[in-house]
Amino acid sequence: MPPMDKRINPSILSDKDLSDKESLDKAYDRASGRRPWLVWLCRLMLCSLMLCSLMLCSLMIVAGSWLARPAAVQAAPSVPEEATTVREGYKTQYPVPGGPLNLAVEAPGRIWFTAPDADGIGAIIVTSDPNEQTVRYRVDFIGLGRDSEPYDLVYAGDAIWFTLRGAGQIGRINPATREVALFPLSTPDSGPTGIDVGPDGQVWVAEATGRLSKLDPTSGSVTE
Repeated sequence: MPPMDKRINPSILSDKDLSDKESLDKAYDRASGRRPWLVWLCRLMLCSLMLCSLMLCSLMIVAGSWLARPAAVQAAPSVPEEATTVREGYKTQYPVPGGPLNLAVEAPGRIWFTAPDADGIGAIIVTSDPNEQTVRYRVDFIGLGRDSEPYDLVYAGDAIWFTLRGAGQIGRINPATREVALFPLSTPDSGPTGIDVGPDGQVWVAEATGRLSKLDPTSGSVTE
């Protein structure tokens, strides 16, 4: 009589089963409830779940990378390297692109303007004597991101301060380097519009919500 297989209880096997190793294995399968096709099915399901998990992780990484991208910067409107205009008495008009809205004067011959239609801010730089009949000038343009909607601006403390109504932010431009810094407001849909700088250097902003915000230029903190 062959050695007894300890995997199962021999009391449930017949003598014929015990004499045949193949029958013994089959009997073990019947006794233990093991089904080879079920094992393969479980393995297939496990592999499918692992594949789905990998695909989901990949999609999350791609989505996170896409969301983390900075807002697309609008291309600058087409501006000639240098344009000319004709002075009419005490009045000089400077045709510029981008739908100018509000103005701020940095210095004689240096005028900044918001261009909400082009999502940017421009600077008119006069390159000739403004007292001449024909005045030469150029327009420098800074894109601030799609749907940012620059609204108002002011020149103070050697900086151009401005509001982005669409983006809900306060911004600062260094006129010398063209470096831009942005300060977000915490109130959703704040829609900042008017802006001014107090004698103490604090930046005040009116919101579409009817509230006022104050920015400390030193710390960059915003109080609403």
